[in-house]
Parts: sequence; structure tokens; C-alpha cells
Amino acid sequence: MSVVPLSAFILKGIQFLKKKGYDRPMRELGYMASLAGILAMIAFTGASFFLFGVALFVGGVFLGVGGIAIPLLLALRGRMQYKATNLKTDSQRARVLQYKKNLRKVRKEHNLIHVVFYCDGGEFWNTFDALYHRLQKDARFRVSILAGPEMLHDNIVHYHACNFLESLGLPYIKGYIEEDKRWINLHEITADYVFYNRHYLSKQPKALSHIAAKQIGKTCYIPYATCSASGETQDTVCGFNELKHFDFVFTENEKLTEIYESYKHKCPGARTTIATVGSPKFEKIKMLSLASVDDSKKYKQIILYTPRWRFTEGTCSFFDLYEYFFELVQKHSDVYYIFRPHPLMQSEISINWGRKKWEDFQALFKQYPNCEIDTNASYDLSFTRATVLVSDLSSMMFEFIVTAKPVIYIHKKEVFNRFGSSVACGFYHCVNVDQVDSCLDALREGKDSLKEKREAVLKKEYLLSDGHSIDRIRDILIEDTALTCHVK
Repeated sequence: MSVVPLSAFILKGIQFLKKKGYDRPMRELGYMASLAGILAMIAFTGASFFLFGVALFVGGVFLGVGGIAIPLLLALRGRMQYKATNLKTDSQRARVLQYKKNLRKVRKEHNLIHVVFYCDGGEFWNTFDALYHRLQKDARFRVSILAGPEMLHDNIVHYHACNFLESLGLPYIKGYIEEDKRWINLHEITADYVFYNRHYLSKQPKALSHIAAKQIGKTCYIPYATCSASGETQDTVCGFNELKHFDFVFTENEKLTEIYESYKHKCPGARTTIATVGSPKFEKIKMLSLASVDDSKKYKQIILYTPRWRFTEGTCSFFDLYEYFFELVQKHSDVYYIFRPHPLMQSEISINWGRKKWEDFQALFKQYPNCEIDTNASYDLSFTRATVLVSDLSSMMFEFIVTAKPVIYIHKKEVFNRFGSSVACGFYHCVNVDQVDSCLDALREGKDSLKEKREAVLKKEYLLSDGHSIDRIRDILIEDTALTCHVK
């Protein structure tokens, strides 16, 4: 029998004897047996009587000591439990004191919390933009941007991030020094927190990946795409296999937190903190919805079309609609059409169509004055200009609805998760071109039957997009720094 079960057995026995009140009779019987043993040793002669007296005396001593020990042992156990409770309380108190001490140390030494944002393309910068500017204005922080090239299986595809950041006037650190053909050593940066918005290792250079960044600081993840689908698509967006490499994941709401928590349980060794904070990206989109542009007066309807980039899942609507929109703008001069392909769509569609057919398709946009392809790094302007979004399973739907403008969803295959289904009830659902055409006609006539429903969805599902998500993230970083004091 092992030590732990034996000690537990003895403790239960002691508690039973005490509960039944046997400790007092044991003491009294022990006294009497001890006295009888002494008398037997004195009064009777002979070896057998003497040994009987010794046995009686020893047994009495054991009984007496046992009777005395039972209440003492139980009292001692209670005292130890009390001390353990006090130690726990003292530990918590010491933790709070250390927290305050660490904060004072950071302030006294002017040792700022260094946060680095990894940028490998302007298409995803909205995830960080509001947080970057907030931390930049906070005296407790130092912020940097690490610019990395877009990769595909260890090969550089492009290095557009540098041009994008320069267009915004944002300073950055080059992750790849083209002149020397070398990667920067991350240890030169000495970051406390490194933020990523994509988890795809095939798109990241090994030297700058979120795995490499764990060597210099804590890694944080704000998903570039809202996780609205289930199954294979959800696995692709959430990337649960990479979850263990992030110290923090910041989610938009409780439903999405539950999804990430479920992935965390499937990922052995993951100690990731999943924090529900809202979305900095959604808050910037809200600001875009308040802006106005000149062509909104020139055209009765401005359509933004953002199809899903993967064709293998059976959810993309591109092949159903690409001809329809050209017919629409040819028929209606007061309708403007913006086609915004996903950054990964060109390589995907070249496999299905071939490069020549894709180039011919792009050339069609030059034939009509009221349509264009939006290939800008940022989609801010398109979101501001558009009066309606048409999409299929693109996460753009879950961003565009924040503007409170109509969303037309091309339903091909039901793959929404619980969050996606809750928001999708505010979309116009269509299954073919004719239904899309009828829906656009109604909206041009000012018939927006789902307006109140969209507003209700925004209040319920986007509750934390209240302008304070960036403050919540900032406060988590401050608290974590104070508790661990890992600043350099």
C-alpha cells in the first residue's frame, strides 16, 4: 500500500474514533491496564505472571497514549490547514505587492513596454492600426513595426509591406535586408510582446515567424479574419495547430472565445490565454462608416463584391457571378461595381482558369467607366464608398455589417458556426443570380427590409466593439508585465 492511501486510512480511523467518543474510554482503560500491569509485576511471583504484567502495562500505555493523541492529532491537522490557508492568502498578498513593486520599477527606470507589430501586407493592417496608434500615444509603451515579405514555401513572393507602411508614413524595421540578402536577428529588437494577425507558417519566413518570436518575447495573436465558419474553413482560419505557439489570443466575443478554448483543449501543451476584448478592426470600420465620398452622390448604388478565394470548398460564388456584374453595369449607368479579390485569389484562380483567362477578365474592367478592380493594400476606401456588399463565405461580410449597410450573402453550402449563424440572420440570403439581381433592384429603390434586423445583430453580437477593445488589450499587457516583470 502506498504512503498516501495508508495515511488517509489512518486519518479516517482517528476521525472515526473521535466521532464515536472512543478517545476518552481509551485513555481511562489505558490508565487502568497500566496500573494493573504494575500491580501484577509486583504482587505475583513467577516469570509468566511477570510477563503478563509487562504486556498489560505496555498495552495500557498504548491505549492511554492513543486516547491522548487522537484529539491532539486532529487539533494539529486543523492548525496545519489553517496555516496552509494563511499561506495561500499571504501568497496572494505577496503577488499583489510584487505587482505594484514591478509597476513602480517600470515607471522609475523608464523601462517602457516594447510592443512589436509584424506586418507582411497592407491588407491585414486594419487588425493592428487602432491599437498601434493608441499604444504609440501611451507613455508606458514603445511600439515598433517589423516589416516582413510575403512568403510561399520559403520563397519570397513580394515585399509590399514596406511600400504600404511608407505610404502611411509609419516607421518600420526591415525584417529582410535585401542589400545584404539576410534576415534580421530578432534578438536585436528585444521585444516584450510581438503581435501577429496571421498564423500561416508557410506565409512567414522562418526567421521572423511567430515561433521564432517566442525567443525574444511573448507572442500575441489578433485574427485577421473573423472566425464565422465551421469545419475545414474554421480550422483554416483559427489555426488550432499553431495555438500553442501564442501566449495570448484576443477574440471579438464570447462565442469566438469558446471556439478557441475548444481548440486549446485539443492542443497538448497549449498554455495560451484566450481573452475576450472586442475587435480593434471593427472599431476602425465604424469610423469608416461615418465618412463620405464624392461618388456616393454620382451613383445610385455602389456594389462591392468580395468572393471567397478558395474554390475547393464549394462555397465560392465567383464563377456564378463574374459575368453578371458586367451585364449589370452595362445596363445601369447609375450603378458602380467594385471587385476586390482576396490577396490569395490570383494564385488560386490561375490554377482553375489559367493565367491568360485571368488577365482577359481583368482587362474587361477597362471597357466600362463604372467598374473597377480594387487591388489597394487597404480596403478602407472601398468600404467607405460601397452602399452594399455582395459576398459568399468571405469574412468581409462580418466586417462590412459593422457599417450597418446591407450585405447580400450568396448561399451555396451551409458552413456557419454558432457566431456566423447569429450574424447571418442580418444578411440577405440568395442562392442564384436571379435572386441577387432582385435584391439589388429592391435596395436601389430604397427597400431595405433587414435594416432593423442588422441593427439588432450589431447590438447583440458586436457588443464589445464599443471603442474600448484597444484599451482592454493595453490593460492586459500592462497587468501581465506587472505580474511577470519580464521587461528587459
